Amino acid sequence: MYREEKIAATGPLARVIDLVESLWEDEDAIEQFFMTPNPDLDGSVPLELARSEEGAVRVENLVRRLARHVPG
Repeated sequence: MYREEKIAATGPLARVIDLVESLWEDEDAIEQFFMTPNPDLDGSVPLELARSEEGAVRVENLVRRLARHVPG
């Protein structure tokens, strides 16, 4: 699903995908991150949340924390 969304992504979602792909290399891990409800996002699915600007900012902040290994 993520791979199909990636092809058509625009706006905030495209920006989040670019960020995640710049930090993580494992396509399967990226797919799992985007498709799995995340407790740090109040149970939202990152792929869905990142469609809005506000949601994209929340996902980006989480991704940056994860990249630095900083707890929520």
